[in-house]
Amino acid sequence: MAAMTDERLAALVSQLVKDCENYRDELAIDRIRAMEYYDGTMKDVPADANRSKVVSRDVRAAIKKVLPSLIRTILGNDKVVEYAPVNEGDEAAAEQATDYLNYVVFPESDGYDAVQDAAHDALKLRNGVIRWWYETQTSVAVSTHTGLDEAALIQLVGDDEVEVLEQSQTIETIETPQGAVAQPSYSVKIRRRIERGKPRLAAVPLEEFLIHPDAISIEDSPITGIAMRMRRSDLIAMGYDRDLIEGLPASASDSGRDDEEFTRRRDAFEAKHAVPKALEEVDYYELYVKVDADDDGIAELRRLVFAGGTGEDNWIDTGCTTGVSEAIKGIGPFHRVEQTMWPTKLDNQLKGLSKHVGEANDVESLRRLLSK
Repeated sequence: MAAMTDERLAALVSQLVKDCENYRDELAIDRIRAMEYYDGTMKDVPADANRSKVVSRDVRAAIKKVLPSLIRTILGNDKVVEYAPVNEGDEAAAEQATDYLNYVVFPESDGYDAVQDAAHDALKLRNGVIRWWYETQTSVAVSTHTGLDEAALIQLVGDDEVEVLEQSQTIETIETPQGAVAQPSYSVKIRRRIERGKPRLAAVPLEEFLIHPDAISIEDSPITGIAMRMRRSDLIAMGYDRDLIEGLPASASDSGRDDEEFTRRRDAFEAKHAVPKALEEVDYYELYVKVDADDDGIAELRRLVFAGGTGEDNWIDTGCTTGVSEAIKGIGPFHRVEQTMWPTKLDNQLKGLSKHVGEANDVESLRRLLSK
């Protein structure tokens, strides 16, 4: 049999997503009831007419009582994650990996908030999901610079990410011991594109989490991922082609997801009004699918990204991935170093960790070394 075509793969993924969304909508009924009980709303137990009524918030009280003890168990130690050496000579690498994760990655990625949010979801809604990823976004800043000499101007606009919007030149007279000297002075208005990246940890709202109904665990699921709404401007900032993103259809109503999101946010949003094109929301799917696309008899784990739907025309990103199941779940084995306490997997920055052992004297120097 020939390798799977893009059309066939997209059709398969679309059907898997539909199965996941139907399963999510089934679970949403119980989750909505749990959130209503947490808020003291009991629509399934109506009060008798013309009788006094009382609201008991036992669910909220129970969760608030248990949550602090659970968080102390996970985050109460100085080291949230600790790596244990497996082979001889791994001691220094394990210690450095432990420091890097606890003092650099976890604080910068909002890890504490992610764990608390996921634990709260687990107590209230039966499941808590954490995902981690490395986020790269591009921002644009416009600035004006005046009083520049020629050397400063060349240095400023020499950056490939700088675009000159306006430029003017004046002649200034400067008094020197040799007499008055005319010197040009430049003023420029520039637009600079700034690309920043950092590791991120976040709890996934369960109305956005996709897992196949036949799966027993994340590793067992043929498809896992997130289905969320994102603004067009955010997708463009992530590096996707502007013409492609602006041509996608705006997000349509999804009754199951909308009902659960509406209940979770408790009337936080009013009815939608007309919004600018850049702020329109589109459906965004980041999926991790096990599929034998190359017909070698072995199902590979692939990352597929769709926007505006799950058809072939909505396929905006693809790639083979490693360790994706751990990325979605947020926990998993570090291939060379065994973990104790709360297991977490480091990103590719740790692959070359051994070459830096002994070079870093503190956290700041460790950060610089690992960014090389």
